[in-house]
Amino acid sequence: MEGERSIHERGTITYLNKRAQTLMERPSEELKGSKLLPLVHPSDRKDLVEYHRNGFKPDPCEIRVGMPDGRWKRIRLSANLLQNEKAILCVASEVRNFPSTGDTLPQKERFLQSLFNSIPQGISVLDREMNIVRVNPTMERWYAHSMPLVGKKCFQAYHGASYPCHGCPVVETLKTGKSARATVPLRDKNGDPIGWLNLQSSPLRDVETGELVGVIEYVEDITETKKTKEALKRSQELFSSALTASSDWMSLTKLPEGHYVEVNEAFEKKTGYARDEVLGKTPLELGIWVDPSKREEALRILLDQGTLRDFEAEFRLKSGEVRTFSVSADIVELGGEKLSLAICRDITERKELKRQLALSQKMEAIGRLAGGIAHDFNNLLTIIMGQTDLLLLTMSEGDKGREALEEIRQAGKLWRQKNSWPPQGETFSRAPGPAPRQCLWLRTSQW
Repeated sequence: MEGERSIHERGTITYLNKRAQTLMERPSEELKGSKLLPLVHPSDRKDLVEYHRNGFKPDPCEIRVGMPDGRWKRIRLSANLLQNEKAILCVASEVRNFPSTGDTLPQKERFLQSLFNSIPQGISVLDREMNIVRVNPTMERWYAHSMPLVGKKCFQAYHGASYPCHGCPVVETLKTGKSARATVPLRDKNGDPIGWLNLQSSPLRDVETGELVGVIEYVEDITETKKTKEALKRSQELFSSALTASSDWMSLTKLPEGHYVEVNEAFEKKTGYARDEVLGKTPLELGIWVDPSKREEALRILLDQGTLRDFEAEFRLKSGEVRTFSVSADIVELGGEKLSLAICRDITERKELKRQLALSQKMEAIGRLAGGIAHDFNNLLTIIMGQTDLLLLTMSEGDKGREALEEIRQAGKLWRQKNSWPPQGETFSRAPGPAPRQCLWLRTSQW
């Protein structure tokens, strides 16, 4: 709260605004025309006079002003001389919660205790023999099973031990007079660790002699932080194992540019690029994507849906060879940064086998169609040749039309020779087929 008041150069109060009246806890009518100096604490009047004589420097000035109920309120005062009006403009505000040199020892002790208790971290004050002299509520809460703590050895109260712990930072501080730090377990009443604390010990010295009189322990609970780090470490180890063990090409890249952050051994083997050659570079810089527009399409799907599955693309290896890959990717977050974790599987041979299978199926269908046509034609040809043979049997040599029938019969034989299976004259390792059929001519007396 700040208030303005105008004071005549002789120290008479001539004006107070509403905030100044609230600060002084008096109405303007009661203070106007009165002197300011008599309202100031006797111990601070000399400071106020010196502040005026020095041209209101150094600024501001802190004084105590008496209230109607007898209290002394500490006020921070800034003043400026108004030359035209031969008056002083003062801006005042209350100073809260901080003790001054004029406060009594109980007041200072209460302030220090409030400050001590408000610190959320654990505070433990030890003497040179490692006896606990003072602790804050945080330490009392952590070690409620060892209460009271004051008067006990720190290693006894905090660790249930009979002697100082190995690597104790308090011992190091007492020995060297310098701060030390260590991570120590937080133990339960049975001495079993239930968490972790980050402990920093600092030397406590006499303000006058500088002599080392004890140690201040500043203790922070890092249990959750340690658990998070351990979980992250395990996750990184699992991820590293997965990268190493996978036979597929795996890579971590930054989004959206695509700079490589990490690649596995399969990536190096399949692409021909060494790890150091690709880290920090993008696939486009290396020319890996044969068609850059395909990468833009894959990136758009990944950013829109958060995942990419079985996206087919052609990649150019370091040797210049182009192979087909199936790409699957997910967005992961590491260290607060979004990355793409991609798994690429070489499907070049699989695609070729599919192509060959499709071609084979087409040829098989054509073969079946051709075989069906040939079979139907052979059926017709059998009838034609049969009827031709019957006609030839009824004709004598030199009969008209016999020569034409012989040509028809010869053309049929030629067709069968060209389209029989296996072709005539070739031998196959298979069981012999049935004996060739012969056409028998049965004549009757009526023919």
